[in-house]
Amino acid sequence: MNNEPSKPIRLQTIHDIANRLQLSTKTVRRMIKSGDLIGHLIGSQWRVSEDDLQLYLRTRRGANLAEHGVQR
Repeated sequence: MNNEPSKPIRLQTIHDIANRLQLSTKTVRRMIKSGDLIGHLIGSQWRVSEDDLQLYLRTRRGANLAEHGVQR
């Protein structure tokens, strides 16, 4: 059994994510609603973990490369 303390989960607001991606908050909400970006509803506020944001970015990067015929 692992007794090491777990790494705290860093959660960001929709506003934080919108600023980082240079998108509107409405677009980020649409991404969560469509399931493209994993969001966590905590109380009445949506939050996105850093891990989920990175997963989204890696997934989108792969899709964008494929759309443009770039092989990795």
